[in-house]
Amino acid sequence: PRAAKQRELLALITLADLLPDVRLPPEAAGRSVRGLAADSRRIEDGFAFFALSGANANGLAFAPAALAAGACAVICERA
Repeated sequence: PRAAKQRELLALITLADLLPDVRLPPEAAGRSVRGLAADSRRIEDGFAFFALSGANANGLAFAPAALAAGACAVICERA
């Protein structure tokens, strides 16, 4: 039930809501975000992927897999 409620709330969030201090292209700003994940294997359609740097790997290496799985955005510190 808690996960369902979180998904319901996230369905109302856009990229502009999630990243209010980031200047986004107009075509991206209104895109709905259905969920969040930092593991590309957990991406579902409409999720935002957080490409974090870890001790063993850089999350940006998994960005193509996240996008192929349906991520609506890849969020990272620097491109």
